[in-house]
Amino acid sequence: MRLQLEIRKIVLVVLYRFVRGFNLKHMLDRFDINAPTIHKYVDIVCDVLCDKGKLFDKYISTPFGE
Repeated sequence: MRLQLEIRKIVLVVLYRFVRGFNLKHMLDRFDINAPTIHKYVDIVCDVLCDKGKLFDKYISTPFGE
């Protein structure tokens, strides 16, 4: 059975990717996570942030300026 990553580590990896860019070799060395796992979690977070029905509409009910 594979162990799941801690949520803190997932957030750290995704934020690091957003801030520093995607230097995969550096991320592999720094976080000791394999490449498919990094891609998986970055894709999940990007999907949630890009699909306004998954996140935006749940927390912000009216557009700014109305």
